[in-house]
Amino acid sequence: MLRRVQRRIQLGNALSAFGSGFTVPFLFVYVTRVRGMSPGQAGLMFSVLALAALAALPLIGPAIDRR
Repeated sequence: MLRRVQRRIQLGNALSAFGSGFTVPFLFVYVTRVRGMSPGQAGLMFSVLALAALAALPLIGPAIDRR
């Protein structure tokens, strides 16, 4: 039973990562063409978001893993 649940979670994570991989490049196009940001501003924005996630995940991870 537990293995079945683990496989479903892994499949969900894989689908989420797959979807993110398709979304992020179009998000860059959106913020540059529709929202009017320069490519440099968009790159800086994505860099700040990535660094914030990198800093926050070790702090938030233990809280998420609690039962």
